Amino acid sequence: MPTRLREDSQRAMTVDNPRTLSIGPGRTLAEVAYDEMARSIREGAWPAHMRLPSELELARQYSMSRPVIRQALARLRQEGLIQSRQGSGSFVRDTAQPAQPIEPQFPPILSLADLDAFLTFREGLEVEAAATAARRHTEAQLQQIREAAMRVAGGASDTSNAGNDYAFHLAVAAASNNSFYANSLVSLREHLMVGLNLEWSFSGTQPEFRGTVAEHHRAIIEAIEKRLPEEARAAMRTHLQWARSKLLLGRDAHDDNHRPGGAPG
Repeated sequence: MPTRLREDSQRAMTVDNPRTLSIGPGRTLAEVAYDEMARSIREGAWPAHMRLPSELELARQYSMSRPVIRQALARLRQEGLIQSRQGSGSFVRDTAQPAQPIEPQFPPILSLADLDAFLTFREGLEVEAAATAARRHTEAQLQQIREAAMRVAGGASDTSNAGNDYAFHLAVAAASNNSFYANSLVSLREHLMVGLNLEWSFSGTQPEFRGTVAEHHRAIIEAIEKRLPEEARAAMRTHLQWARSKLLLGRDAHDDNHRPGGAPG
């Protein structure tokens, strides 16, 4: 059944009737939505400079969830078919004009699988940042790490302390004196805060959780202070693997295998 489209004064398209799509084997819903939107752009149904329908309208059109539509739109942006304007929505790019460089974007965290993948990536990043900080930190930077850890220890037992926790990890990355580590954590702040907010929301009131966080932070600081890269690497890995297990598996916060010096599971 054909879809009736209506263009408003801002050249935004809204959908009157939903579409029925065929999903072949081995294809995801996001891929189907992307293919349909890309076809609309390439065939001129969605002309250059047109403002796209909202996520909700697209979800109704394709009979899909908004997270699926969001993934499809992210791919359209990555491939230069649309562009986002803050406060205005997404617009079809004029492909006849020279394309501007596309800023790489980290994929959003939309599921536990996404969170698991991100936490694995985070471990590789921060473990090496801590080892580098042990070699290259200044005394002033070490003091900033100490002060950040003190704010976490003295902070509230809820998500408001997640920002202090983030600041501790950012201070460690900054102490590496390698701007790529620190800038990566700044760019990934939104992703990091997803996990940190969940951790402090679920466990912030538990004395065992707070005690383990403080103990891990002390171990990281001690290794950095003594300029022991391998110990700093191990301490940060222990901390992040414990946090990952606590968040994804519900493992008890005082599991001995995830204390500094233990063998993380």
